[in-house]
Amino acid sequence: MIVRFEPWGAWIKLETEPALVALDREGVRALGLDGGATWTTDASQESAPIEVHLAVTSRCAVGCEGCYLDARPDGVEPPREDIERALDGLARAGVFTVAFGGGEPTLRDDLGELAKAAEARGITPVVTTSGIGLGARKIENLRAFAQVNVSYDG
Repeated sequence: MIVRFEPWGAWIKLETEPALVALDREGVRALGLDGGATWTTDASQESAPIEVHLAVTSRCAVGCEGCYLDARPDGVEPPREDIERALDGLARAGVFTVAFGGGEPTLRDDLGELAKAAEARGITPVVTTSGIGLGARKIENLRAFAQVNVSYDG
């Protein structure tokens, strides 16, 4: 299990089951753990987000009217190295989940590799896709994700 102490208790990520559990201080102590100095800080502050959304592309062929990213067919993709550097920072901060999105993340040829890079850093990768244009190769890339969300914005 992975433990991230917080002023109010701790987040416990189970490695054998896909679960993230919040325990108050009493529950943490029942596991034989102690938050130490973390429990002396302001209880209203989280040390880091539980989940971070990461736009891995602003390319998308659909052009939904309400797109918060203004994604379009000629959008840009950050280099893989930049994304992996961001994943390094998220891992150091104690983030549990990274949600890959964008535009249409399945347009990235290295999407499955990015999911594996997150997993290698102890971060659970999830993705949101429109599902448009999914073929066997793209579906194979999605197997690396713990969760696949299909959005419908039409």
